Amino acid sequence: MGQIHASAAPAGPGWEPPGVPVGAADGLAGRSVHPDDGSAMEKRTTSAAPRPRRSMRGHRSALRFSVTCLVAALAAPAGPLAAHEQVTTRYTFRRDVLPIVEKRCAGCHRPGGIGAMSLLSYAGARPWAAAIRSQVLEGRMPPWPVEEGLELAGANVLTAREIDVIADWTSGGAPEGGAPGGAGPGQEDAPPGIAAAASTPGGGPAREPDLVLKLPPRALAASESEAREEAVIPLGAAAGRWLAAWEIRPGAPALLHDVLVWVETPSGSAALLGASTPGSPRAAYPPGSGRLLPDDARLRLSIHWKRPHQARGKLLEDRSEAALWLLEGPPERRVEPIRLEGPALVLDRPAALVSATPLPGAKGDAAGPFSLEAATPGGGRLLLFRTRGLRADWPVSLRPLVPPELPAGARLEAVGSSGELPRRIPVWIEAAR
Repeated sequence: MGQIHASAAPAGPGWEPPGVPVGAADGLAGRSVHPDDGSAMEKRTTSAAPRPRRSMRGHRSALRFSVTCLVAALAAPAGPLAAHEQVTTRYTFRRDVLPIVEKRCAGCHRPGGIGAMSLLSYAGARPWAAAIRSQVLEGRMPPWPVEEGLELAGANVLTAREIDVIADWTSGGAPEGGAPGGAGPGQEDAPPGIAAAASTPGGGPAREPDLVLKLPPRALAASESEAREEAVIPLGAAAGRWLAAWEIRPGAPALLHDVLVWVETPSGSAALLGASTPGSPRAAYPPGSGRLLPDDARLRLSIHWKRPHQARGKLLEDRSEAALWLLEGPPERRVEPIRLEGPALVLDRPAALVSATPLPGAKGDAAGPFSLEAATPGGGRLLLFRTRGLRADWPVSLRPLVPPELPAGARLEAVGSSGELPRRIPVWIEAAR
C-alpha cells in the first residue's frame, strides 16, 4: 500500500476521505500503514479553525480525486512497504532468529509439518512476525507445558535470551539480514538437512528398530477437519519380549497430531505406554532397564488426526508406523506402569521414576496448573515437575534425563491449582525397580 496524503484532496467541513475517521485525515500525511502495525490508522486532533465552505462542484471533484487516490493506494504492491518501516533492532532473521527456529520450532513449523506455516525461511516467517511475538511473549509457543522441575528429555523451552531476540526482532522491523543461513530471498523450502533434523531422535539403542508395526492407513476427506480412532495392532514377534525403546513414525507429519499408546491384554485391561506428538523424542528406558510386553498383549492406539491450515480442502492420507527396540533378555531393572488417580501414591519399594504422563481427559477437557512432587519418609521433598496447564489434544510424556531414585515409603503427590489433582485426570507413571 502506498502512502496516503490528506493534503492531496481539498475537502469541506464534515467530510473526510472514505474509510478515514473524521478528523484523522491530517494525521495520515506521510504515514505508511503496515500489516503488522497494531492499529491501522492513528486518529489525531485537527485544528479548530473553520474551513472555508466550497461549492458542491468542489465537493464532487474532491470526492472523485480522493477515491482515485485511495484506490490507487490499495492497489499498489505491498512489497515495497517494508522498506518504509524503520528498523530499530540489531538482530536479523538469518543470523539470529533462524538458529532459534531450527532448534525450537522446526519440529512442527517446517514444510510438510503440522504447523500452520513454515518458519524456516524469511519469506515464510516475516508475515507472521506480530503473531510470533504474541505467542512467544504469552508463553504459548513452543507448546511445552512444564515450567519448573527436573531436566526432561525433549524439553522445548525458550531461554530468556531467545525470547529477547525474538521480541526485539519482531518489534524492531524484522529485517532479513544476510548470511549465514536460511533459504534465499523469496524461497520457502527448508534449508538442506533441516527436515531430517526436525524430529528429535532421543535416546535408546543406536541401531535400526527390531520391529516396525504398521498402523492402519487413514484418509481424511476434503470435508473433514479432524478425526479420532482407536486401533489395535498385534505385537507379533515382540510379544513376550522386553522393550528398550519405541517411537511413532508419522506417515503424514502434517496430519498426525497425537497418539496415545497402550499395552492391552485380551481381558481388556490396559496400561499406558506413553504419548507421542510432533517432535517428540524417542521413548527410551534407562540403560539396564526395560518393560515387558506380555505374551498375550497387543498395542492399542488412540490416534488423533488434524488437518493443518495449509491443507484445507485437500484429500490427505496417513500411513504411520510404530518402531520398537527390544532387549535380548531380561533387564537388570524392570519398568512397571503405575496409575496415580488420587492425590497421592505410596511406593511399596524403592524405584526410579522413569516417566509421567498426565492425561487431562476427553476431547475439550483441560487441567489447570499442577505439579507432581515426591515426599520422602525422612521429610524431604522433590519437585518432579510443575506445569502451567495441560491440553487434552496435546498429551505429553515427561521423561527425566536422570530418573530420580525414590526410597520405599516415598509419596508421589499430584497437587493441582485447587490443592489436589481432580480424580478425572490420572497420571500414568513408569517406575524402574
